[in-house]
Amino acid sequence: MFATITPRFGYAFNDWMVYGKAGYTNARTSSSSDNLGTPAKPDMAYAGNSDGYRVGAGVELDIGKFLVRTEYRYSDYSGFAGHRHQGTVGLGVRF
Repeated sequence: MFATITPRFGYAFNDWMVYGKAGYTNARTSSSSDNLGTPAKPDMAYAGNSDGYRVGAGVELDIGKFLVRTEYRYSDYSGFAGHRHQGTVGLGVRF
């Protein structure tokens, strides 16, 4: 499970907005190993939270009632969770 707080700050011109984002992220991680209970290799388990940071950038286009967005995010976690690269594409509708 992942939780983030990443506000975005950008510049809007015409129908476009270019933005960057940065903030806090947290990952709840767990893993286990089943070594068939042999004494030389006992079963192992790990569970915990890893705090980290997230940075990213994106572009948003306003098309009348619709918004089209693409975004890249990089998350780096301390401890066991490592890091993640994400790319997203989105479509929004205004009411």
